[in-house]
Amino acid sequence: MADSAALADVCNNLLSNAIKFSPPGSVIRLRVSVAAGQAQAALQDQGEGIPPELLPRIFEDFSTASTQGPTRARPGLGLGLALSKQVVELHSGAIWLESPGPGQGCTANLTLPLTEPDRPVAVVERTAGLDKKRVLVVEDNPDLIDIIALFISGISANLELATARSGFEALESIKNQVPHLIIMDVMMPGMNGIELLNRLRRLPATDRIPVMVLTGYSEATRLARDAGAQEVLLKPFDRKVFVSKVLQLLQTVQTGQHP
Repeated sequence: MADSAALADVCNNLLSNAIKFSPPGSVIRLRVSVAAGQAQAALQDQGEGIPPELLPRIFEDFSTASTQGPTRARPGLGLGLALSKQVVELHSGAIWLESPGPGQGCTANLTLPLTEPDRPVAVVERTAGLDKKRVLVVEDNPDLIDIIALFISGISANLELATARSGFEALESIKNQVPHLIIMDVMMPGMNGIELLNRLRRLPATDRIPVMVLTGYSEATRLARDAGAQEVLLKPFDRKVFVSKVLQLLQTVQTGQHP
């Protein structure tokens, strides 16, 4: 009994990490089994492994993880591991990593409880009242993109996510399709978020699009609001707060209100 989309994100995160940290030509093994009322999966790679002292911290919430910790060992490791853990535990399952030592690979383990045979499907309502909408995330940090994608996927199946790694990419993306909401960082290469905001507010097609700015600098809060941001969240931010702000902004652009 599971949220298939959320568990698909978990599996994608584990597979992506295994591939990302495995040398070319190596083998990734997936073992699945059933035992003691549990569905079990083990994903083993032949990568460089994880030092024992870092294993207890690998599932830290991104809001408390050190920028020099295990999630920063290499770019894009996936701070989504912390969210994957939350998803699995909400399903009454467990997730953990094992690594014998440097150069000996890593195994990601996942267990989920089985249901009784022929048990009827249960439907849990997600947030209602959202028409299909497009959200553009402008962020050059792949870890944070993964986090935001997971957050947004849990809000509504009607949200389509697009990403841009810079202000210039964002402007090109908007030329092709105007989003209903923009979530952006401030510190980006080439064109920072404040400059992008100023440009968006000068264009008739984008001057009324709600914008939420994510920043790690408190001094950028005023600059972002002065430039036209409806919401500003300081990093690290709480998932519930993020989701609440996104819903508020999207409710303002329901059918008939979006430019």
